[in-house]
Amino acid sequence: MQLDGSAQAPQYPRAPKKRRPVPPARSDEEQFRRAAWTTFWMLAVGKLIIMIVLAFVGWAMLPPFRRTLQVVVLLNWSWIALALIMIVGPALYWLRLWRVRRKRAALIRAEWRVD
Repeated sequence: MQLDGSAQAPQYPRAPKKRRPVPPARSDEEQFRRAAWTTFWMLAVGKLIIMIVLAFVGWAMLPPFRRTLQVVVLLNWSWIALALIMIVGPALYWLRLWRVRRKRAALIRAEWRVD
């Protein structure tokens, strides 16, 4: 302590700051895959929004709705086909899986049935 009244606080060692753990670096392939899926879903959602807006405008503004529906289908036939493939493909797979499992269960029951 000094006589002139200016006292300095004692210097204690500081605790090290906690740092966030650094996430592991992603591989280039994973980044490209994520970018591709992001782009695909942005295009798909954008196209869906445009289809809904076209259908709404056609319903509200144009008298014959059938003509508007034809325009929407003609402008978006490839996206509609892609959506059908993405829905029908897995549905057929699960239907086949369900039938095979049902047949397997019947065979197991028949094998263990003692008459």
